[in-house]
Amino acid sequence: MFNRRLLINSGGKQQTYSVLEIHVDTPDGGHVRSARVELTYNGESNLANTDNKGIAVLYGVPTGTEISYTITAAGYNAATGKWIIPTDVEYETEYVVLSPFEPPLPTTETVLWKGSTVNPFTITIPPGVKVLKITTESTYVDEFVDPNLPRYIGVTGGKTYNMRWATVEEGSIPEPEYWEVQVYRYNSSSDFKLWVSSYAGDAPEGAITTNIQIIMSYSASINGVTPNVLDY
Repeated sequence: MFNRRLLINSGGKQQTYSVLEIHVDTPDGGHVRSARVELTYNGESNLANTDNKGIAVLYGVPTGTEISYTITAAGYNAATGKWIIPTDVEYETEYVVLSPFEPPLPTTETVLWKGSTVNPFTITIPPGVKVLKITTESTYVDEFVDPNLPRYIGVTGGKTYNMRWATVEEGSIPEPEYWEVQVYRYNSSSDFKLWVSSYAGDAPEGAITTNIQIIMSYSASINGVTPNVLDY
């Protein structure tokens, strides 16, 4: 067992010390290796680095004293905070979670994918993007179909999605008028998600796929829109 050091100051109080074990992990439970751990107390700074299990151990840390910490690692946002180890604790364990660094999103709308296809394809959501905007290149179609476009999809940044059927269809005959917009996330016949299904009018003789393209885009402002569909 760790033996606590005692220091009797001029006021007669006993200063005790503890071992502090710090675990630095990712949100999904992984370990952050080589993270820089800086503790500041009593006007002094003490440094340590995490090992391959994401653990840093510091000795002789005063109890009953406010400890400020800053933990940094490449590719992660810094974590800061304060601890106070109780005076009767000889071995303290703390856990810190570092979130992956997310670069700032563009302030202007940025196209992620544009096209028209019934065939499989993939899109990879940029880090930090939480909402994807889907519209067509035709304002007329966007306003004609119900629900109107754009539609907003809640997604996970950094994730790759398997897609299919990103199309705009038109009635085979001009009258009565008919338009339909479909976008699917599609893994299999039992694992798919309808991102967009908007249509209006009547197609008594069926519909044909047009060359009008689907547009998927993102930006800082789009990220703040409440999604119509969630597919995290």
